[in-house]
Amino acid sequence: MSIHTRIGAGSNAVAPSSYRAQRGESSGFLPKTSQEEEGDETIAECPYWTLLARSLGPNQVELIAIPGSASFGQENGFYLHSEVMIPEGYEVTNIAFYGDDGNSSLSPDLTESKVKEGRQSLGFVIKYIDTLSQEVREELWLFQYNDITFQKFKSKRNVMKNEIVIPATPPNEEECTFLTISDDEDIGDRHCINPKRRHICTHRRNDQVHQQSQVNLCGSRGTGGVITFDKSTYLNIFDLEEDEENDSV
Repeated sequence: MSIHTRIGAGSNAVAPSSYRAQRGESSGFLPKTSQEEEGDETIAECPYWTLLARSLGPNQVELIAIPGSASFGQENGFYLHSEVMIPEGYEVTNIAFYGDDGNSSLSPDLTESKVKEGRQSLGFVIKYIDTLSQEVREELWLFQYNDITFQKFKSKRNVMKNEIVIPATPPNEEECTFLTISDDEDIGDRHCINPKRRHICTHRRNDQVHQQSQVNLCGSRGTGGVITFDKSTYLNIFDLEEDEENDSV
């Protein structure tokens, strides 16, 4: 699981005129929602969001966006939910957000009254086992999630424990986003994203690996580091803003 914070569209001094207009103009995070919820001003007016990405199985990850409020004690009473599906045979072993909050910029514009967010993506460490060669291949997948469609649900608050309860949500493939690794794949009407991929390592299936690879992504620097544990420990550092051909992975 990974947690991240985003500046919301509602952090602007002037209240948004309309949800639809703000989607093209906002410098903050304005989640895309299903058609029946588009135009919901409670989403557009949120000043900040807490994002959670959690693995639900080998090839399924859920995204949860929890709205923040400008004043203490104010309740929004809802959260947003979406799911990302990975191709069969691939497994998510680690998750990290790749985000630039503007505060860590190498050359910030000090004349601006508000800090603007920079590049924002989500990264997965993916493991794939080739059944023929018995080789285990690990890759780093990176994709932008701003255009993923979320669904709105009511949240439940436990006043005694001062907790917000987010109940389990059954998977809905019609609302899922699918990651694809081939442009030739038959995607039908599904919402698909082709992630940026980086090869991490390849080893034999029978090799003893005591620990999963660990990842850390830095959006303000445009880099990502992955530590792999095999017979030796390796640190791979990637320039994640450099375009690479598909065959380089």
